Order: sequence, then structure tokens, then C-alpha cells
Amino acid sequence: MSMHRSFMVFAPIALLLAACAGPSDAPAEGRTAEASQAITMVQKIEVGYSHAFTIADGGDLYAWGYNGNYELGLGDTTNRLAPEQSSLLDVADVDAYGLHACAATEGGSVYCWGHNNFNKVGSGSWYSPKQTPTAVAGIADAVAVATGWEHSCALLSSGEVVCWGQNYYGQLGHGSIGSYSASPVTVLNLGDAIAIDAGAYSTCALRATGKVVCWGDDWLGQLGNGSPSANQDDPVEVVGIDDAVKMVRGQNHGCALLSSGDVKCWGANTYGQLGLGSGAASVAYSAEFVSSLSDIVDLGAGNSHTCAIRSDNEVFCWGLNDSRQLGDGTTTNQSAPTLITNAAGAIKIDGGQVSTCALFEEGVKCWGSDSVGQLGNGAPASGASSTPVDVVFP
Repeated sequence: MSMHRSFMVFAPIALLLAACAGPSDAPAEGRTAEASQAITMVQKIEVGYSHAFTIADGGDLYAWGYNGNYELGLGDTTNRLAPEQSSLLDVADVDAYGLHACAATEGGSVYCWGHNNFNKVGSGSWYSPKQTPTAVAGIADAVAVATGWEHSCALLSSGEVVCWGQNYYGQLGHGSIGSYSASPVTVLNLGDAIAIDAGAYSTCALRATGKVVCWGDDWLGQLGNGSPSANQDDPVEVVGIDDAVKMVRGQNHGCALLSSGDVKCWGANTYGQLGLGSGAASVAYSAEFVSSLSDIVDLGAGNSHTCAIRSDNEVFCWGLNDSRQLGDGTTTNQSAPTLITNAAGAIKIDGGQVSTCALFEEGVKCWGSDSVGQLGNGAPASGASSTPVDVVFP
């Protein structure tokens, strides 16, 4: 969910791509979908509410899972049991927290689609969903995007951040709390951001200095600024983080990967999603070490769970496990990092509301709920799986 995109090479997966006709509001950024090619590289895996995306091969975007609000951007509301290629090409970043999604293209444009309360897709009227990727006016130099439940943000090449949509909690970060903004507004006092991510009603940015700042809703310590506080309409610093290299957000919690390979987390800990062990408080108002982890190379946050990959490519997950999203073979919540024995070899990882997906050398695998096709394996929805299953590309 950040602008840091690692290019992961894995064994070619045979793939026949049907040419997709792009809608008039989603130009192909200078090229058209090719009739056939082989996926040899995945740049990013992004898991949303009950759906997922991958960016592959030069910016081709694939989507699968729940689609009741057009959140896959494929022009209809039919769920997809396996990945289908989007009409949007040359994608550099994609993010999907709730019932909408946004993407930044290599050319710097931002497109959004899906549910449109508070004009969070940045185009059209309130409550009028966008069926396909639709350009957000006024953005020409975006390098990354982040989506919350009712708002969206883009990181610009200048290091500034702009946001739009609902602002009841100050999640747009422009110095006031109000109803909403239909067009992008600039986040105050932030000109050196290198990555962004959003929770339900708050937003965070990783600064070039290694510090993390957040703004918006703080009722469960989501901002990490040291103590219970009112909602914040401009960025405040997360206490205890000085050298982060990656930052991820769940619904009401956040975690940062430090340059040392250690992990710190803050915010809600209702289900153990901070990884602080049994007996820890239900809220951490500043960043606290996940003491049982070291040598971590990647992090992913789901709604109320978190996963990490160690330098030996072993996976650890913790937090809510009601849909087997931790992958440990149980439905028991875990308050401390738990080794996931069936996920060895992972390279990158991300979590959604009820599922988790990771990149492996041999491709993409997912586990957790499969109620609406979140696992992307092409088979009829199976309920749930604790074991990683292959995402089957067409």
C-alpha cells in the first residue's frame, strides 16, 4: 500500500490475454493491451476489502474477488473467481481498502472506480459509482495512491500529498474538519513524503527522514502521537519511529519496518494485531516494538491482522483470525507473531479484511476467506483455506 514497488521475478506463468477494450474515461496511457504475452514479473500485490489486485508486466492490472460495487473496475458487478485484466494500463501503483480503488499510472495520472460516497473516486456525483477507471481531475504527477473507507489520497513526485472524499475526522489533512471535498486538497506541512497508506478514517505518510506522520481519526490511537487525542486535521508525528523504511496501515492500527529489520506497531490491539503478546493493552498510543521479530524484510497489514516476512522468506502473522486469514491452520486470534508453516518462500505480502496474499517465486498465492472468490484460484467459492492456494491467471 505504499509507493515502494519491488519488482519480483518468478517462473513464467502461461497466460493468454484477451484484448480489453478501454472505456472512454480510461485511456490506455499510450499503448493497448496485447493479444498474448507471458507474465514473468509481478510488481505488487494489493488486497482490499474482499478483493485483490496485482500489477504485472509493464503495468498491466489484474483484479479478482468481490465486485458488488464495481470495485474491480471491470464494468459490471459480477464477482471474479480468478484474475481478469483491467482496461487501465501502465499502472504504477494501486490501493483498495474498502469498496473503491484507485491507481496511479506511470504517466502520473490517478484513476479511481467503485463506490462513490463523498465523491471519494474524485469524479461525478455523490453515491454514483464509477464502473470503470475514471480520471481524477487536477493530478498529473502522482507516484502512489492510498484509499480509506470514504477517502482517497495521492502522493505526488514533489513529496506532497493530496486527498479527497470524506473529511469528518480530518482524514484529508488540509487543516480543517468538515463534510467532504470533491476535489484533491493538499495536506498541510508535508513536502517530503516517500510513501502513503490509509486506514478506515485516517491517513499516514512515511517521510524521507524515516519518520511517520498521521492525521484524521484517533479514537483508537491510530495516529500514534503518544496519548489519547482529538481527531487531527493535519499531520502529527508517530512517537517512537525515526528510521522507518516501510509503513503499513490496517483499519485502526499501523506498523513500520525499521532499517534495523525490527518492527514497531501502534493503534488498536483488540485482536492482537500489534503483535505485542498476551496481556498487552487494547490500544497503544505510540509505536511499540514487536519484540519477537527481527530481520524482517516486508510487512503487510490487513483490516485487523498483520503479517511479516523474515530475511529467510518465512512468514509470520498475528491478529484477527476468524476467517483463517493468518494461515496457521486455526481460527484462533494470535496476539504475537506466529510462524506460518505453509507459506515459506514468500517475497512480498499484503492483507485485506478476511484474506492474505503473497508473492512467491512460482507466482501469487492467497489464503483466508474465499466466500466471494478472494483466493483467485478459479474454483467456486470454498469458504476458507488456511493453506496458500495458487492464484490462477487466465
